[in-house]
Amino acid sequence: TLLTDLIAWSAQVACIVAIGGMVPTLLRLDVPGVRYTYFRALLALCLFLPWMQGRQTALTRATMDAFAPVLIGVSSPSGTISLAPTFPWLTALGLCMALGILGRGAWIAVGLRRLARLRTAGYVLPWNEEHDEPQRALGTRAEIRYVAGLRQPVTFGVRRPIVLLPDSLRAHPLHVQRAILCHELIHVQRRDWMWLVGEEAVRAV
Repeated sequence: TLLTDLIAWSAQVACIVAIGGMVPTLLRLDVPGVRYTYFRALLALCLFLPWMQGRQTALTRATMDAFAPVLIGVSSPSGTISLAPTFPWLTALGLCMALGILGRGAWIAVGLRRLARLRTAGYVLPWNEEHDEPQRALGTRAEIRYVAGLRQPVTFGVRRPIVLLPDSLRAHPLHVQRAILCHELIHVQRRDWMWLVGEEAVRAV
């Protein structure tokens, strides 16, 4: 059954993540690029785990025995008494999972709508070499806007990427402005926004 397979898979994923999450600390993997690749590989392992093993495993059968409502035969002097659970635990669990997915999906949708409104926030500076040169070097074509009251840089979008920078950033030295802009443009170059949306969808499910 789908739900019992899902419960078993979730238990396996929890074990993999718990153990895998400690590996970078134990091995002292401090290089950001290495950690980034490692955790993506760990995510891929969790997602493809059902295809790497048989669907009916011992863990699945053990989980079914633990969670599935079954008739329990109890021997007594007068014969066998059948006791059936009165609460549909699997149905309730499935409902809770569905509500969780819908709730998380709604939260993501609200965030995407807020970002859509930010596309027209702030203002775009006239053409200048400080913006154009990093984009040429990185091969990006992102719109760069300055937004008053923005606390930190925001970068999003795949087909029409946009970089939002705090208006207060213009008061900083030029090398600071350039470093922050290059950092955001690297997100555009790596298409991190596409990965982020995919990871959020996986997290919801």
